[in-house]
Amino acid sequence: MPRGQLQPFLQRYCARCHGSDKQNGQVRFDTAAWEISNGDQAQHWQDVLDSLNAGNMPPEDEKQPTNEELIVVLDSM
Repeated sequence: MPRGQLQPFLQRYCARCHGSDKQNGQVRFDTAAWEISNGDQAQHWQDVLDSLNAGNMPPEDEKQPTNEELIVVLDSM
């Protein structure tokens, strides 16, 4: 995973609901495995990519990334 671009994005837009205090959907990004070494980790990041692509995350009532930020992150995945 391209940690340099992805980690700040996840911290800004995802950690409030998927961090140390709260783990919605049992997803946590503050302890993310950046190396993909098995199928479960690959599936986890594919699910993240799918949610971002579909516009499901972040939810509408949370701070939203700009289109440019989203494009950069999606291109890096």
